[in-house]
Amino acid sequence: MTTLTVRQLSTVLVLAIAALPYTAAAQTEVTGIRAMGMGEAFTANPAGAGALTLNPAGISALHMYSIETSYAHDTATGVNSLHLSVTDGKSNPRLGGGVGYSFRTSSEEATLADFTGHDFYGALAFPVVAEWLIVGSTIHYLDYELQGTSYAKGVTMDAGLLVMLGDFVS
Repeated sequence: MTTLTVRQLSTVLVLAIAALPYTAAAQTEVTGIRAMGMGEAFTANPAGAGALTLNPAGISALHMYSIETSYAHDTATGVNSLHLSVTDGKSNPRLGGGVGYSFRTSSEEATLADFTGHDFYGALAFPVVAEWLIVGSTIHYLDYELQGTSYAKGVTMDAGLLVMLGDFVS
């Protein structure tokens, strides 16, 4: 029978906790046109604007340029959202990147009266093993105001990992 040392058990526990999904209170969702067209079955392998917010490793998965803009109106809260992003996974095969900006404001019939929000995204992704393993990271700055008072302001960092087994699994 194998026994685990305290160090091995601690390592397993830290990895298990790190693998749990966490949701930040100020996390925002920017669903692009491609994700909506796929019935939002998009988070496993996003590209373009979706990679900035869902999995930054996806920027380097598809060798493409992407310029996306979207507008949305949330009928439940009355908040209008405008998003613009640019990603580049083609120019440099060893490094992909992207930037994005979202502006949110409440409409006259909004349940969140006098709400404004700004989100800035910057992401980098690089293949660790070409066409097989990609890692990426996004830095997200947000600044939300509600009735003229700062509601949420801060910086978050997200990391993503993409393992593509398509050539190895038949």
